[in-house]
Amino acid sequence: MRRFQRGETVKEIARACGFVRSTIHGHLVAAIQCGKLLPPSRRWFFTPAQENEIAAALRQVNDGRLVDVSAFLGNKYDIGELRIFRVFASRSRVQRRR
Repeated sequence: MRRFQRGETVKEIARACGFVRSTIHGHLVAAIQCGKLLPPSRRWFFTPAQENEIAAALRQVNDGRLVDVSAFLGNKYDIGELRIFRVFASRSRVQRRR
């Protein structure tokens, strides 16, 4: 996570550490889930336009499967990125309820 916070991309971190990108995405998802990356951090991942596009696709795809959301978006985002978006969105909903 420190490398990401220093500005390295998921691809750069994966290459440097000898991991695949999905492993790095998984670590970032875990960091978001335990509160180490808070919802404002999502700007590191997505522009407001991308957030709107992904949120709209999640509403359109009835089954909610990320592989289907990715296909709906023309595979513009990989599953790891969509997982990160979904975790940020769910944390934001929980925080609004409090």
